[in-house]
Amino acid sequence: MNTSETLAIIQWGIVGSSRGIRHSDKKAENRNQMHTCILDHLFSAFDIFEHFLKAYNKNMVRITSGTAKGIILLSPEIKGYRAVQDKAKLAVFSMLGTRILKASCLDLYSGSGNLGIEALSRGAASCDFVDEDREAIKTIQANLAKTKFSEKAEIFKKDAVKYVEGTDRNYDIIFADPFFIETHHRFLFENMAKILKTNGIIVFSHGKDTDVDDVKINARELETYDTRKYGNAFISIFIKKPHQ
Repeated sequence: MNTSETLAIIQWGIVGSSRGIRHSDKKAENRNQMHTCILDHLFSAFDIFEHFLKAYNKNMVRITSGTAKGIILLSPEIKGYRAVQDKAKLAVFSMLGTRILKASCLDLYSGSGNLGIEALSRGAASCDFVDEDREAIKTIQANLAKTKFSEKAEIFKKDAVKYVEGTDRNYDIIFADPFFIETHHRFLFENMAKILKTNGIIVFSHGKDTDVDDVKINARELETYDTRKYGNAFISIFIKKPHQ
């Protein structure tokens, strides 16, 4: 039974009990008015509770499979932060399949470290986490400790574009989940392509206003494999083709 169904049953029961009040005299009428007032306050409280519960669940993420399955991750208190939800994450890792095993991964715009930690749980050899927000870095550290993956990870407090431009590391899989308000990613993709191994994969989360053909215009070796919509989010998968 979900939250809405539970609230509906509670409300129905309260309303039903109030219908038995007799209205034969003034005192009964006053009691009825008092009950109505109480009901109004209760319903308002239920609405507020449901609103906060939905907001909490929106950014509540857990590891969906692997050695850390079921562990709920902490979320950073960052304005505009949006977690990749379980449905989308399950679809992404279903598409990756066995490619995740022993893979070297990079999690850009990490936030909570959700995608990178999921990768480690499912058998990735290592993952580097990059985020420029101090709160995000603390959250990633805590989540890695919570899932016992600290030894397989390295964290960089740095802008994602500057990191991919300057690193000499190469990766099998790159996760990139920038804020949806950011839509111009040509330079990011150009440099991600350089540090991605041949046949490597980019998992890119974006909003409806991002042109996936435009972002890779300077990275001709990247081929769009698939794009899927999950609520307001889109997940696009790119593969680096071998040199011809």
